[in-house]
Amino acid sequence: MSYFISTFQKIIVTLLTLGGDDQSFIGAPWVCRLLQSAPSRYKKRLALNFMAISPHYFNRFASPDYARMPRRRWLEAEDERNRFTRLKLFNDLLDPYIPEGANVLDIGCGAGYLAKAVSSKAGAVLASDISLGVIECAKILNSSPNIEFIHSSPTGWLTVPDGTIDIAYSVAVIQHVRSSTIHYLFEILSKKLKPGGQAYLIVQLGGDGFKEEEEWVRDRSLAGRLRYKYTLNFFPRSEEYF
Repeated sequence: MSYFISTFQKIIVTLLTLGGDDQSFIGAPWVCRLLQSAPSRYKKRLALNFMAISPHYFNRFASPDYARMPRRRWLEAEDERNRFTRLKLFNDLLDPYIPEGANVLDIGCGAGYLAKAVSSKAGAVLASDISLGVIECAKILNSSPNIEFIHSSPTGWLTVPDGTIDIAYSVAVIQHVRSSTIHYLFEILSKKLKPGGQAYLIVQLGGDGFKEEEEWVRDRSLAGRLRYKYTLNFFPRSEEYF
């Protein structure tokens, strides 16, 4: 019974925090207003709690030690884990491809942990995300003088001058977005990258047991339509597709 109640409560909270854009988690206007207006001493705690709404951001099962921790300690531990793993990802994967002082674009930055790691080498980092609420969390958790967080929308992209980005990257995001969005992002990259600029899009290709995007489109059930619109589905695609 307690599991049902906690699950039900989580569904309600998730629905209340959804933004207007498809797949916009924690994007509701009231979330942004609360994070912006909260007293400084409460901002980090609020941001961590909002990040915990989705396991794609904070995962309660990422460590067996979390089961014994009270919620506040778990949030702090997950904040530390995200910071450590993104720094390692930068050091092991992205660092060789990012010149010192480069203008860098992070596509699907989430709470900005990877953008913060990249900012230690880049001259400037533009960190973009579809969720306005997550961007507000990122500003609280991972701000830096050389990071600018922007909304991944036509209005947001207008603030980025064409031909100004040296390197763009996206890590474990592209496999979750629709084909139309992928085409849109490639159009954005073709405009914003400098001549000779490069983009590194790290994706998972196949995946047994996952529905193709076309299957989601054909599913006209209420549950199917809601999941297609709001949840972070995995769409298996081939190397040839990309």
